[in-house]
Amino acid sequence: MSNTKKPELAAYAEKAITPVMRDYIAWLEKETGYKVDPVSVQLSSMLRPAFQKSPGNQNRIADAAERAAARRSARAAKAAEPMSEKPAPKAVRSRKPATPKAGA
Repeated sequence: MSNTKKPELAAYAEKAITPVMRDYIAWLEKETGYKVDPVSVQLSSMLRPAFQKSPGNQNRIADAAERAAARRSARAAKAAEPMSEKPAPKAVRSRKPATPKAGA
């Protein structure tokens, strides 16, 4: 008896590829010109919802939301600063209109 435990979702890799999935694989190859691995396509299609719900992905989403909130907060704080504390805008030089040369 083996002490190695199969991953929880390993059974999905053993499932037969469905006719709809075969059509999808053929479509992918036709549209992209890329030869895909049928099992990988089926696994990615079937397991994407499980990945989206996974703790690791949920943590990644929460971390990204925190970073976005911090950026929004920093922008709001900067916008709320009194004008005297903000650096003056840089002057933009305006060009004088072109004048015709004498004798032209």
